[in-house]
Formats: sequence, C-alpha cells, structure tokens
Amino acid sequence: DSADFVPVDATPVQSPTEPGRVASVSKVGMTAVAEADADDAGVIETGWRLLQLVRPQWVRLSITLAAGILGAAASVALGVTSGILAGAAGVPGMSDTVATLAIGVPVIAIVAAGLAWYESWISHDMAYRLLCEMRISLFARLERLAPAYLLGRRTGDLTSMMTGDIETVESFFAHAIAPAFVAVLVPGFALAVLAANSWVLALVLVPFLIAVGFSPYLIGSRTDRIGNRLRAQTGLVNAHVADSVQGLREVLAYSYGTRRLAEITRQSEALTSLQVAYGRQLGFQTGMIEGTQAYGGLAVLAFGGWLSTQGTIRPTDLPLLTMLAFTCFGPIAQISQVAKELQGAFGSGRRLFRVHDAPVAVDDGPGVRTDAGSPADHPAIEFDGVTFAYEPGLPPALADVSFAIRAGETVALVGQSGAGKSTVAHLALRFWDPQVGMIRVEGRDARTDILDDLRGRMAVVTQDIYLFRRTVRENIRLARPEATDADVEAACRRAQAHQFIEALPDGYDTRLEERGASLSGGQRQRLALARALLRETPILILDEATSHLDAANEASVRDALVAASAGRAVLIIAHRLSTIRNADRIVVLHAGRIAEVGTHADLMSRDGAYANLMKSQMRQDARIGAPVAAG
Repeated sequence: DSADFVPVDATPVQSPTEPGRVASVSKVGMTAVAEADADDAGVIETGWRLLQLVRPQWVRLSITLAAGILGAAASVALGVTSGILAGAAGVPGMSDTVATLAIGVPVIAIVAAGLAWYESWISHDMAYRLLCEMRISLFARLERLAPAYLLGRRTGDLTSMMTGDIETVESFFAHAIAPAFVAVLVPGFALAVLAANSWVLALVLVPFLIAVGFSPYLIGSRTDRIGNRLRAQTGLVNAHVADSVQGLREVLAYSYGTRRLAEITRQSEALTSLQVAYGRQLGFQTGMIEGTQAYGGLAVLAFGGWLSTQGTIRPTDLPLLTMLAFTCFGPIAQISQVAKELQGAFGSGRRLFRVHDAPVAVDDGPGVRTDAGSPADHPAIEFDGVTFAYEPGLPPALADVSFAIRAGETVALVGQSGAGKSTVAHLALRFWDPQVGMIRVEGRDARTDILDDLRGRMAVVTQDIYLFRRTVRENIRLARPEATDADVEAACRRAQAHQFIEALPDGYDTRLEERGASLSGGQRQRLALARALLRETPILILDEATSHLDAANEASVRDALVAASAGRAVLIIAHRLSTIRNADRIVVLHAGRIAEVGTHADLMSRDGAYANLMKSQMRQDARIGAPVAAG
C-alpha cells in the first residue's frame, strides 16, 4: 500500500534537512569500503551461518554428498585400474587381466562422469533454490529495517548486494559442501592404500598434501581483505553509475558531464586497482597449489623408483602407487581451488549477514492488538510531549511537541526548512519511535499496534513521489488491491487525473516508465493523490500534495481534498502557505519546537512567526511573479 512503499533511488536516502539529520546521515553512512575494512567476522562463523541456510534442503544435500563421494570413489577406482593396467601391460601371463581391465576402465569412466554430472546438477539445483530464498529474505529484512537503515546508504550498493553478492554465495552451496567431504574421505582412503603398500611413500606424500590443503589459509588472509574491499568498491561503482544514469538530465542541464566522468573514472580506477591486486593474489595461490602438486608427485615417483631398485616395492606397482598419489591430490586441490571462490563467497556472506544483524528501529510491540475499534472521543492521532533525535547525541529534530487531530479536522504544519515538519510525518507512520513522549493513534499507543495495521489506517502523499514500472491502474491500486476498476477511476476523477490518463496511449493500462519519468510533476502528483484517496483511510497525511499543480488544477484538487477530508483527520505539511489558509488549526514549528498554534486569521493578527513566514513568502513570490493571498 502507499504508506508501505518507501521511495528509493540511487542516491543516499535522506529526508528534508532537519536538525541532526545531516550528522546522522554522515554517521550512519560509513562508506562501504570502510565497513569492509571494519568487518572482522571470521570465516568459520560465516561458513557456519551459511550452512544453517542449507538445513531445509537436506534431501538435496544428502543426494549431493552421496553422488560426490561415489563419483570420487569411481575416479579413484579409475586411477587404480588404470595403474594396474599400465603395470600389467606386456607382462607375460597377464593377458586375461589386461583384457578385463581394458573393458572395465571405460565402464568406470562412464560411471564417474555420470556421477559427476548428477552431483553438479543436484548441487546447483539446491544452490539456486537457496539463492532465491536468500534474495527474498534480504528484501524482507530491508523492508523491516527501512527507512532508518537506508540513511546514508546508496540503493545502488544495496541492489549490488541483492544481486551480485547473493550470486557470489552460489559457489559455497554448489562447489564447496560436497567437495569438502570428498577432500577428507577420498584422500584418506587413498593414503591408507598407499601406506599399506609403502608407508615410506605415504610419509613422503603427507607434507605435500598438507601444504596443498592449507595453502589458501596460509596465504589467504590478505586475499580475503582485498576481496572484501573489492566487493565493497564494486557496490560503490554500481551505485555511482546508477546515480549517473538516473541523473543524466541534470548532468546535461548543468554541463556536469566532464566532472561526472572524472568521478566515475576515479571510482573505476580504484576498482581496477583492487581487481588487479586480487587477481595477483589468486594467481599466486594457484601457482603455489599447482607447484606443490607437481613436486609431491615427483617426490613419490622418485622415492618409488629408488625403493623399486632396493627391492622394497615391485616395479610393476610403481605406476599404481604414483597414480594413487595423484589421486590424493585431486580432491584436496579441488577444494583449495574452490577456496579462492569461497573467499569471495564468505566476503559476500558477511555483507549480507551485516544487513540481517542490523537492529530494527521499530517492530510490533509485545502488547500488540489487532482490533481497529476505538472510542469516538479519542483523537485520530495525538503527539504527547514528543522529543526525537535521529541518532543519540545529536540535536533533537523535535522537542516536546504536543498536538492532536480529531476526525473531521485539518491541521497544517508550517515552518522553515529543517523545522521538523517531515519528521512529524515519519513518526506518525512509525518509521521511528520517539525517545521521549508518546504518539497515540485512535486512542492507543502506536508502539502497541501491528505496523501494517497502524499504517493501514493512514494514506500518505509525499513531495517525492515514487511510481513503479507498472500500469497506471496497478500503480493506483497499490493502495487497495481489491479495488474495482470503477473505484480506481472514481479516485482518479476526484484527483483530477482521469482526463490526462485517458489521453495516454493505453489509458489506465499504459505502462509507466521508471519512476513515472514520462509524466510531468503535476501528473505524478495527481496519481499519488488518487492512490491516497482510493485507500479510504481515517487519517490522511499530505506533504505539499499540490506543489506541482498549475493554478486551475490546484484549485479543483483542493476542492476534491476538502470533500475527501469529511470525517477524516488530515495532516498537511505545508511549504506553500497559501494552501493552508482554511485549516482548522495551524501548528508553527521552529527548530523542532512548537512556536505558535492557531487559525490563519489568529496567527496573522499576532504578527508572530507565522506572519513573518507569510510575509517572507509573499515577498519571494512577488519577485518571481506569483502572488500569494495573505488573507
């Protein structure tokens, strides 16, 4: 519904500047790279948390493990039979054995290939299902954290997290779990067979196996740090590019292209530098693993050759034992290679878990009640001694604010930029909770209500209107999904939107561009008004809901709002003071405190803060040729 959809774009998420808000954004908006540097979650902790996600997929995981182990066993059998075949070839009296093995080797190869295919299929099936669940879970978490968590964070970076980081985790689910088991079981079995034939060769091989297995951890800490910074920088570049694309109109209008290109170049060069450093570390790891395998195999071959000359082992067994040695390396080398991908997966996992671990600013309280009924003598919404700051230690955005709106009343909030007007709307919707005081909705503490129920009793029209890439009808019906086409059309008529909608190529079925870019500001505003009117809630919050309308449409929309306000509590956040002359009460905010309260006529007669605001706006409008009625 319209109250639950928070407008987002590729820029840092901020609301109008208010006391403490800029500092809050600066504090909360620690750069992604700095967060990556500060992140000290361990590999074991991250891996364990990722494993917890696999539990619902235990059937597929079991199939993956079984297929992986059997496939590795088939590969070992293939190596053993090939070694026996090589040793038996040309030996007198071994022709029957050679013939049997010559048939068995291709069969074993086919079985090994089939098991490898099946293990890969099931593991990827499991992985992609888990990625889908993670993506849904991440969005659900962001929805609970918004808008507090979004302060200072760029949605381009969050989008990169929801797509790129989640896709990176795929390597853990699809390429690490089964190979990890195989890397322990198969080399252990092969090493035991090798030791049974020659314990000396087994001892020669063990140090090389340990070196291959632990090489990612011995030299991987720096790679991990670079990988964390690389993923964070990737998110920044994605956000910067998205920001630039969405702001191309302003880039062109202000001849900002050269400077913006220089910024993108700096960001991209920083990313490239990290990519090169990361690639260099990965290349070094690969060289270490490959070199260690080669030297291990040569050591076994050399010692085996010397042992055969000493009569300790038979020369015909040397190919088999050498093949076993290389079989030991295979699974360990595979998991070591996968470890390079796992460094990326764990880094992405840490970024994702950081979102899930972030504290929720507001949530359903312990005293939740679902009944919407309320005694008629209670105000629809009431602020009682409310003090609120966006971050502890920062100046309060609101200080000891008290006022109430009853059903059928219209109350307007006015004040200079930064006075705290939008903060009132945010607290009414319970995006945050006040540190001091209480907000009551229909007579009960808002903190004891279910959030969806609370916001379901409010309709909001903001200055920054967000329209989705859907049809006009679907965008309006967000407010009330069960509304009929006739209901949608009636709301659009009341919002003076029906005529221009009918002129669109497909009328109400016209698909809008991203953020409604193909519409004028006034047309977007009328669609938002229609959405709020369709909701039919007892509380209506209007944040300069007619600011983009021309004089004729503004007058007719104001008349429609007056009619729609009958029986509702209406809170108007006013920037253009001419729009609130007929409000039942006007609350004047200054630096987060209430300066004056009264009707337009009362406040003008006092010649105080409100009168000064009105005179200032009249002078400003006179300079641009747009007079305002002062009454």
